[in-house]
Amino acid sequence: MARLQRLPIDLQPGSPPGLQPDRLHHVALLEQDMTANLYVHQGGGGIEVAGATMAINEMLLQSHQGYLHLFPVWPKNFEARFGTLRAHGAFLVSAELSWGKVTRVEIVSEKGKDCTVLSPWHGKAAAVFELTSGARTPVPVVRDGEKLTFKTEPGGRYAVVCC
Repeated sequence: MARLQRLPIDLQPGSPPGLQPDRLHHVALLEQDMTANLYVHQGGGGIEVAGATMAINEMLLQSHQGYLHLFPVWPKNFEARFGTLRAHGAFLVSAELSWGKVTRVEIVSEKGKDCTVLSPWHGKAAAVFELTSGARTPVPVVRDGEKLTFKTEPGGRYAVVCC
């Protein structure tokens, strides 16, 4: 289980001594209610704690506009990667951002709907490959500006790559 680090009272930065017992009480409550994935269970509801998770997820992937937008507001100078974030249209998306460039995009289609991705490689060619069979089979793509649309099969796994 994840544990919050407790600093000795004299090392707690910027806290007046009168607040120390209260601060330690809050740390103890968090430790008691925190699960291994750092989610704080508060006995129902939980929207207050889920809000931070939702904000990070939205920085990594947005799909509410009908297409997948990877790392839309993530700082490009920070590396990031995520695995199997659920997107509108019944897609599970995994991607990686390294040195300011998207280096990996993988999509699993749960329902076999058409998938549209806003190319993270602005102005560069991109291709889609089907990975389900174990081989990299090219998939036809319809390009509309920076958006790439391709057909999927239920359970299909696809890689979107920069050419």
